[in-house]
Amino acid sequence: MNKFLFLFLISFTTLGLTRPEIIASYKIKAELLPAKKAVKGRATLTWKNTSLKPQKELFFHAYLNAFKNENSTFIKEKSRDRFFKFNKKEAGRIEVLNIKYRGEILLPVYVQTDDLNKNDQSVFKVLLKQAIKPSESISLDLDFESFLPKVIARTGWDNGDFFFVGQWFPKIAVLEKDGTWNCHQFHANTEFYADFGDYDVEITAPKQYKIAATGTKLLEGNTNKTSRFIAKNVHDFAWVASPKFEVVTEKYKGITLNYYLMPEHRNLVKRYQKSVKSSIDFFEDKFEKYPHPQISIIDPPIYASEAGGMEYPMLISCGSTKYVGNIFKFQEVVTIHEFGHQYFQGIMASNEFENSWLDEGFTQYYEGRVLEAYNGGNSVDMFGIKINDFHTNRVSYTGMKFPEVTEIRKNAWLYPTGTYGTMSYSKPANILRTLEKYMGRVKFDSMIRVYFNKHKFSHPNPEDFLNVLNESLTSKQKFLYVFTKEAIYTSKSVDYYLERINDKTYKIRRHGYLKLPVNVRINYKDGNTENFMVKSDTLLNLKTAINKISIDPEKLNQMDLNLNNQTIDFENTGNSFLSKYAQKWMLVLQYLFGF
Repeated sequence: MNKFLFLFLISFTTLGLTRPEIIASYKIKAELLPAKKAVKGRATLTWKNTSLKPQKELFFHAYLNAFKNENSTFIKEKSRDRFFKFNKKEAGRIEVLNIKYRGEILLPVYVQTDDLNKNDQSVFKVLLKQAIKPSESISLDLDFESFLPKVIARTGWDNGDFFFVGQWFPKIAVLEKDGTWNCHQFHANTEFYADFGDYDVEITAPKQYKIAATGTKLLEGNTNKTSRFIAKNVHDFAWVASPKFEVVTEKYKGITLNYYLMPEHRNLVKRYQKSVKSSIDFFEDKFEKYPHPQISIIDPPIYASEAGGMEYPMLISCGSTKYVGNIFKFQEVVTIHEFGHQYFQGIMASNEFENSWLDEGFTQYYEGRVLEAYNGGNSVDMFGIKINDFHTNRVSYTGMKFPEVTEIRKNAWLYPTGTYGTMSYSKPANILRTLEKYMGRVKFDSMIRVYFNKHKFSHPNPEDFLNVLNESLTSKQKFLYVFTKEAIYTSKSVDYYLERINDKTYKIRRHGYLKLPVNVRINYKDGNTENFMVKSDTLLNLKTAINKISIDPEKLNQMDLNLNNQTIDFENTGNSFLSKYAQKWMLVLQYLFGF
């Protein structure tokens, strides 16, 4: 029966889906040791050299060593936050006990690929006696023990009964086609990058523990419960365990949806269900069928809230509280966002060390689109102020003290302190929103679909996206390619505004060097209307009395730093005040609730 189910899952996961090149596959046996807050594991890695050069060294990530002591690069960077304090009793680490290749014992050598911090052990390499040729595959056996930290950076334990086991095994790095290893240390502002493979993982835990994981569960044991999970075409594997979980399971469009809920949040399951189903509907319509047979939605306890808001293939962690109510749609926002990663990270697998915005920014933009399509659009509805995702993205960027502080195309750990969220999430979402408005939604969606289909499973980079954009534009729209490239690779900003010199003379000014033409509309008192485009400072000498002058009246340019200084309206003087009032509310909510 298990053999039949295994073969069925293989065919299901590849049905209608282009299979990625399988490079790094793992067969793992793991045991959760709750008292030690540790996982003991044995793994067999099958790896293929897909580069053009022979390889005598193999590089691995040892992510959990980022939490080993206060001298790791991660903790040093994290400690720049004055609210963060490292507690030695809550440290974590991974001990690589044994690496064997063709009967030979290999010794891990810890190296620092990004900085000169000799105390950082989040990357190691092994040296082989004989080089692995291009297209050659090998198998390595690894024994390890992972000591989990108290929950930090979406991994670890809390309260002795909740375990989020992420980045928990020695993970081979990505070997690029030119034969160079892409293996960055674990930084406070980085996530992950890995090749695709197939996973066969057995997890043993005390019987009372319920386990959710990447992959589809094939069997469970009896005494000390052993669960086996199979996952195909994925680039990572994570799992969660707790005896407190209440599990709700349903089928939707052929997909098994498993909700792992804390008992106190059991009444919130319908909100999770609506968010997940809305996301499935949207992404299947805009891109392709969800490529896996199941997904597990994890509701972490409030005391382990830092485990929320994380994505792995076929497993997402969300977050809720029974006290929120319907004013704040945080539960929906997080769930929709993490599901979006199943496409932009789970399928496209961009390098989150070097181009975090290609995953986070696209997911952030489509989070707003799903909310708009299925959830009324608003993430906050309070005291008559309705705020949607597109508003909060703008405020996150335009509310910066110095929006030109850095460009978004930068290795994530090099962003200036406090800017990672804006540069990885909000600013790129504003760029995409601007493209959508200038191109029109239908054409924009078509362009993104081409980008997705052309580069899925291929670790796309910024130039891949820019090339698809350029090919989709007409000759009259090529300015959008220039704008997007500048918005990605430079920190330039733009603010168009109106200056009144006298009743007949006005000046349109452009502050900043980000090039993007905008429409100007003049409504004359005689009933006529004039429209024209500007891209730089322009002096207007008018012979006819006006009712209104508007720069970018349709608000296409969502990168403009101030939308309140673009209109002179002699008929209605109240809009500016109301607009500023709403903008201030957004800023308050952003700082209070972390938008």
